Amino acid sequence: MIEWFSANKLVLNLEKTNIMKFLTINQEYCELTVSYKDECIDEAVNLKFLAMQIDSHLNWRNHID
Repeated sequence: MIEWFSANKLVLNLEKTNIMKFLTINQEYCELTVSYKDECIDEAVNLKFLAMQIDSHLNWRNHID
């Protein structure tokens, strides 16, 4: 990731960056750890993406509420 961002002259803002692991309803949760420049990127269960709130099961319930 570091090489790709450097080659494309991009900066990753870790304060605004989260990761989300998409799961099926029957799939058990398994922790996902991703780091960038020795800093861990937070994992989110619910994210706002393109003005819509989705969760790790691709459910829009939070957006509707």
